[in-house]
Amino acid sequence: MMERQSSFGVVPSSKSLVSKSSVNQKGKSKSLHTISARENETSKRDPGLSKQDENYSKEILAKFDKLLAGNTDNLPHLPRSVVRIFISSTFSDMRAERNILSREVFPKLKELCLSKDLDFQVVDMRWGVTEDSQNDHSVERICLQEVENCQQMSLGPNFVAIIGDRYGFRPIPIEISEEVFETLKEFAQRITTKPHAIKLMETWYKLDENCLPSKYILQPIRSQFSFFGDYSPGCDEPRAKHTQEWENTFADLRDILKMAALFAHGAKKFTDEQLTEFNISVTEMEIKKGILEVKCPDKSVAVFHREIQGFTNYDDRMTKRHIDTSVENGMH
Repeated sequence: MMERQSSFGVVPSSKSLVSKSSVNQKGKSKSLHTISARENETSKRDPGLSKQDENYSKEILAKFDKLLAGNTDNLPHLPRSVVRIFISSTFSDMRAERNILSREVFPKLKELCLSKDLDFQVVDMRWGVTEDSQNDHSVERICLQEVENCQQMSLGPNFVAIIGDRYGFRPIPIEISEEVFETLKEFAQRITTKPHAIKLMETWYKLDENCLPSKYILQPIRSQFSFFGDYSPGCDEPRAKHTQEWENTFADLRDILKMAALFAHGAKKFTDEQLTEFNISVTEMEIKKGILEVKCPDKSVAVFHREIQGFTNYDDRMTKRHIDTSVENGMH
């Protein structure tokens, strides 16, 4: 019994899947469909060709057809020679920890990997966020894509989470289905403290009918604040003005969507999962993808929990930077 080697795996075989005469006969190449048909005829005549071979041939043909159609899902992975780790944490409260890792830990890990002929890479999104990605709201998508890249590329560990006492930045959805958006508008009218809610939602979300099904898409920041992220000479003042205006607009829009979703959930128009979409932080998104959705996280993930005790002055600026606080009836 021979073993047949291909980029899609190794299977036992009593004969080769494609003979040389099948591929090139009298100088003419044959299509994969022709080869498959010939193999099917051979399998009928030759009892030595097992059912496993037939199924394998059909699987390869199906993958080849999808590849020709532009579908690159489920392609075989290239041999791995890199340890690539995504660092997940909130930013402002974990600045010291991240800096120590970069300055003292990562160089030693790089030396260790080099001694084993491996490349060591770290993905720290503090240095991977550009003004353009902020403008088109693609930061969260880039983070999750980088988590997936590390999972696919890394030989061994690929995700490290450092958890403290902050939940992290909560974005607003980039895309909202037409049905969900109309439901949000319906309940946003009930927010008496924000009579401008509907107008603000319609300003920043536009229906894209080219999507199937149609979706409302969050518009780029520069569609309303043209100097956002503009570092051209003489633009310092308008850039600062537009940056602040966007921060105010974002906070207002986030509150509107959150309250409307809460009202819709109370009226049983939204599921728990739909409500979560308007409250989840980027850090939780990363942890879900990097840990909770992984089959064997103990082989590829490390989690460090930092707990700081002794907070007394919750109005202190440094305290607020390291712990989430809320006030209820005058008490923290």
